[in-house]
Amino acid sequence: GAVVAGGGSSSPTTTPTTPTQLFSAGFAAQTAGNPKLAATYYSEVLLKYPKEANAAYDLGVAEGSLGNAAAAEAAYRRALAINPRMTSALFNLADAQSGTNPEAAIATLRRLLKILPKDADTQFNLGLLLARHGKLAEGQALLAKAIATDPSLHVPSDIKLPASAG
Repeated sequence: GAVVAGGGSSSPTTTPTTPTQLFSAGFAAQTAGNPKLAATYYSEVLLKYPKEANAAYDLGVAEGSLGNAAAAEAAYRRALAINPRMTSALFNLADAQSGTNPEAAIATLRRLLKILPKDADTQFNLGLLLARHGKLAEGQALLAKAIATDPSLHVPSDIKLPASAG
C-alpha cells in the first residue's frame, strides 16, 4: 500500500517512494514525535528493500518509542540478521530483552562486548545484569572496568563494588 503522510505542515508534499525519501520521512516523523508514522515509513522501506539494516534498526527504535517491546526486539533481530555486527542494534536489543529475558540480554551484551571490548557502556550494562542475576563477582569486575574508563558512570545503590575496585 501507499504510504500516506499525516496532516500538518511537516507533511511531505509528495508521497515518499525512494529509500532516501522514506528514510527522510521516517526520520522527520520520529523527530516530530510521531513514532507511529515513522514506523510506517521504515516498514515501507523494508517492504521494498528487505536488506536495509538501518531501516530495521530505525523501526526498532520507533516501535520501542511506542512501547511495543516485542516488535522492537523483532526489528533489532532483523537488523542483526542483515548486519550481525551492527552495534547499535545489539545494544538496543539487549536493552529490550533486559526487562523480560535477562539471560538473553546478558548473551546479547556478551556478543557486543566481543565487538567492542573496551566500550564502557557495554561493560556497565553487562556488569549490572550479571550482578543482579547471580554472577556478582563477574558483574562487579565489569562495573569496575567501566567506571575506570568512564568515571561519570555510577553504580546503583543496590550493587556494592569491592573496596579495592575502581
